[in-house]
Amino acid sequence: MAQYRLPYVVQRAESAARLESAKVRRRMKRGLMSLASISATAALSGFLGMVIGLFRSFGSMCGSRSCELARISAAVSEAMVPGILGLVTALAAFCFYHRLSGQLHTFDLEMKSATADMVNRLVIHLQRLRIGESAPRVQT
Repeated sequence: MAQYRLPYVVQRAESAARLESAKVRRRMKRGLMSLASISATAALSGFLGMVIGLFRSFGSMCGSRSCELARISAAVSEAMVPGILGLVTALAAFCFYHRLSGQLHTFDLEMKSATADMVNRLVIHLQRLRIGESAPRVQT
């Protein structure tokens, strides 16, 4: 922290502030990994559902061409729903993850700044107290 030796009170206050900052950061970071996992797997599972739906849409073809084409096109459009939902879910989770991780980084910077400011104010205050103690008292 500083090149000179800080008083014990200032050291304890600084370590307490850092400990509380780490506790709050750990609580804030709790859901970020699940958002990252959702972002990574939602699109894949959606596309897996789409592929399964596409395989099911091309069943046995019997009947007239126009009837079969209408049935297949309806089945293909239904098969694309899981892929689209998975992609939308993955994009939303990705955006929220980046937004929240950016806010967490900003919080870290603010907490470091607040801790340094608190330590500086304590040092200045303790120096003022020492100057007041050593100054000669005037008796009236």
